[in-house]
Amino acid sequence: MQEREEFLQRKKSKEPRYAAYQKGEPLTPTIAIDGPLTLYFGGLTVQITPEGKAHSSGDLTVYIPQKRVMLMGDLLDTEIHPGQGESAGVFFSNVGGWIKALDNIMARSLAVETYIPGHGPVHIGRGVKDLEEQKRYFVVMRDEVAKMVQAGKTLEQIEKEFKVPQEFSYYKRPERLQQFFKLFYHQLADTGY
Repeated sequence: MQEREEFLQRKKSKEPRYAAYQKGEPLTPTIAIDGPLTLYFGGLTVQITPEGKAHSSGDLTVYIPQKRVMLMGDLLDTEIHPGQGESAGVFFSNVGGWIKALDNIMARSLAVETYIPGHGPVHIGRGVKDLEEQKRYFVVMRDEVAKMVQAGKTLEQIEKEFKVPQEFSYYKRPERLQQFFKLFYHQLADTGY
């Protein structure tokens, strides 16, 4: 429902970046899945797999074996700080689940040359290295926040003092970190990590 509302707002907008919405109509899903689903379109096999709770409360991937690509949605962001899954001010992301989903995808050892991210550039032919980098991002960032928590820092201090590790300093959209500081902080407190 929120996505539909956002679509309709963009359709009404006069901003040039939303011009493509002018002729479009939002579609409402007509099926739900509770396990892997395989579809066949024009000679292509499309494997849709629920990956669990990570970016949102129910992330999916789409693997097309004949093209050696996997569409990752927001489970993968390249060269950009990930954003949290959110609906009407409620945030759904779970860092532990995100790491687990990435591990599960990598463990399937699918013949994928290119993982298509939800945000950021597509790295054609880079393969699993994109997933490994995304996982490392979460582990390193969580560990840095954990060190600050263990040093007695408050959430407000972490938000002000956090320094992005050098290996991720070129990532775009640093404003997205604010919600992730809260996410890391509270999930660390909940798990005792």
